[in-house]
Amino acid sequence: MPYAWHQMPSVENRNLRSPAVSSGLVTTNLSDVTHGEQIMPLYSNCPPDDGKGPALQLFRTPTKKSLQAIVTSDDLVGCPTHFYQGRTMPHEEGQCEACHHGIPWRWHGYVSASDTATHQHFLFEFTARVAETFVAYRETYGTLRGCLFKAKRVNDNPNGRVVVHTARADLVKYTLPTAPNLLDCLAILWNLPKPSLSTDGTNKQVNRLRVNSNGETIGIQITDRSR
Repeated sequence: MPYAWHQMPSVENRNLRSPAVSSGLVTTNLSDVTHGEQIMPLYSNCPPDDGKGPALQLFRTPTKKSLQAIVTSDDLVGCPTHFYQGRTMPHEEGQCEACHHGIPWRWHGYVSASDTATHQHFLFEFTARVAETFVAYRETYGTLRGCLFKAKRVNDNPNGRVVVHTARADLVKYTLPTAPNLLDCLAILWNLPKPSLSTDGTNKQVNRLRVNSNGETIGIQITDRSR
């Protein structure tokens, strides 16, 4: 017989019949406040779905060691960002507070990935320069899912240049989690409303990113890959 969950009445509305006072504390018979109905926890054998979607932890390439993981998303998604008030935040067209304070923007890309050692599912952030490597892989294999990559900085500087090497993962050896919606993940990360746009179509048209020596995007060559 299923049990119904009952909200406990507030202290002001409880009918405290037959209170027992012990060490200055007042206790109440539960049957008095639930009218004899039985209260049970809501047990389940799996966690409830998060209504906001997957809140994946954000990883960047660490210093002094490499990061090896397998991409779980079919494609990358990226946008101009600012490092403003101690955190990375997306650039907003028209009314951008960071732009108003003269903070320059840089393009950052994101994929979801699974760490080959810990199997932790996370968001990987990278610059436009690194995106070139992922774009080349996507052009070769038609998807980024299953891309084994190793990211490492060329020096111990936290902002040192990142080099990424890619290869096809052995998916017989590794079982990948379901790919999340990257736009939903970024909306949660940046505390933004859930976007209504889809990555379908837009990313399929991006062929090559043109960057300068600082890793900043200076142009995008567009080709129609849907034909």
